[in-house]
Amino acid sequence: MRLTCLALILPLLGLAQWDGNTTPTYPELIRIYQKLDAAHREIELYAMGESDTEYPIYLLVLNGAGDSLKTFQKARENTTVLVNNAIHAGEPDGVNACLLWIEEWIKKGKQLEDLPVIAIIPAYNVGGMLNRSSTSRANQDGPAEYGFRGNAQNLDLNRDFIKMDSKNMRTFAGIYQALDPDIFVDTHVSNGADYQYTLTFIQPTKEKMTVHLMSLFRQKYLPDLTQTLKKKGWDWAPYVETKGETPESGIEAFNDLPRYAQGYASLFQAFSITVETHMLKPFPQRVRATKDYLDFLFHWSKTHASEVEDARNKARMNAR
Repeated sequence: MRLTCLALILPLLGLAQWDGNTTPTYPELIRIYQKLDAAHREIELYAMGESDTEYPIYLLVLNGAGDSLKTFQKARENTTVLVNNAIHAGEPDGVNACLLWIEEWIKKGKQLEDLPVIAIIPAYNVGGMLNRSSTSRANQDGPAEYGFRGNAQNLDLNRDFIKMDSKNMRTFAGIYQALDPDIFVDTHVSNGADYQYTLTFIQPTKEKMTVHLMSLFRQKYLPDLTQTLKKKGWDWAPYVETKGETPESGIEAFNDLPRYAQGYASLFQAFSITVETHMLKPFPQRVRATKDYLDFLFHWSKTHASEVEDARNKARMNAR
């Protein structure tokens, strides 16, 4: 089964030397994950609920417990990272980055002891994934075809986390509450501005974090992030918005309100981060940057598991 699985993935990604300009369709993506699930006992794939199409929303869990009830219990009792991909389906960097990371992890021997529970939504916006073209993201440098920002109802799913107008969000809420992740990552590609960085991040709004989460974030996470990514060849910058039409009007931090995925996760005292790669950089470069960040985060989360759990517990006490 492993040879069959890799034979399916290799033409798409090409191991660590992948430099292509393609991203899978939703049916192709799920077939890859189904093959991974069948070939590796460490990988579990679950159909979690309805989307806005005939296809369900899936969840992959790595380092689970072998069946859904035990796996979700393990996730709630241990440090867990949840990655959400393709909420805007025209921004598929996380889709490919997760496949590439899993492929390299398999190649390296599938070591689990240095990883937390890792949960991945392969592609959240199923309707947008099915609506493919090469033109819906003006000036984006690849891939050759990609999905659309809106879902099948033309809703922006990253504005729906309080309204819950979509079937997708109701399924997401079930996934999120079942896992209760300690760290949440939403993968995106920036839209419009030009700058030198491939990687930018929407970090948690400091005014919304408790002192314990903020201390861990400022004193451990940010220095480790900068140092590790520097070794991999990446500088990064905070994601900012301009107050007017130009940078001369001033810049400000993005306000991660609960209408957004990141803001929703922050309501539950999670470390919540949005990755925004730069749309004017080549797709392979953006994918590698996203993959390298996820690799850092997965291992950092395990190394600092007790500190993350302690900070979240104290944050919950403060929220009561």
